[in-house]
Amino acid sequence: MGSPLTFGTAGIRGEVGPGSGRMNRATVIRVTRGLADHLLGTLHGEVDRPIVVGFDARPDSRDFAEDAAGVLAAAGLTVRFFPEVTPTPLVAFAAKHFGAQAAVVITASHNPPADNGYKVYGPNAAQIIPPADVEIASAIERIGPAGDVPRIEEVFAGSSDLVEPVDEEIVDAYRREVDDARPNPQVSDLKIVYTPLHGVGAKVLTRMCAEARHTGIIVVPEQVEPDGRFPTVSFPNPEEPGALDLAVALAPLLVIGVLWLIDN
Repeated sequence: MGSPLTFGTAGIRGEVGPGSGRMNRATVIRVTRGLADHLLGTLHGEVDRPIVVGFDARPDSRDFAEDAAGVLAAAGLTVRFFPEVTPTPLVAFAAKHFGAQAAVVITASHNPPADNGYKVYGPNAAQIIPPADVEIASAIERIGPAGDVPRIEEVFAGSSDLVEPVDEEIVDAYRREVDDARPNPQVSDLKIVYTPLHGVGAKVLTRMCAEARHTGIIVVPEQVEPDGRFPTVSFPNPEEPGALDLAVALAPLLVIGVLWLIDN
């Protein structure tokens, strides 16, 4: 109940729990209204440019994302949301693809399981930079109690015409840009062990590798499903001791390396 979480270039992250110094629905609602006010002050009448919203597999992420979308819609802004858990790079890419004003991703990346977070990306698919972070933080400070912030409920269920889902075509668009950046695409059966560490990258990565005819991807089965409780690791960070033990144990002797992709 002390100092509130501070918004910066990486957004906000913190332990989920009650109080202004924790990640919770009230925090998300206030932060989103501050973001909305900032965007409304910079759109110059282009309110039809959407805000893209996505989320990871942590237990509260979907609810936080729906609260964010509901606040944005109540502010008169259009929203395109991912209906399922989605890797952060794909959400950021969608901002550029749709000509959006910004993207919001509810994720704590590789923070401990008790945490969650709120990231903001610009229309160029990159994290915001100064002075936008300072301006958003100032707008958040001017927001009153979360209970006074207008919000449309159940927007993911279709309660607002301003909120629409993103369809699977976005993965095809992402793949096309990846292909354009490959100067010499080749078929490969090189064996590479991959673990999402219970993050949300497996579905997209394995699909893209298969379509690019990379057939040697070996996924760690115990860690392939998105699970924000991270049951097989104490800390879902590949730099932490033990995080890659299952991947290393699975790797054949001739494996060149281990890929890691969690949600950022």
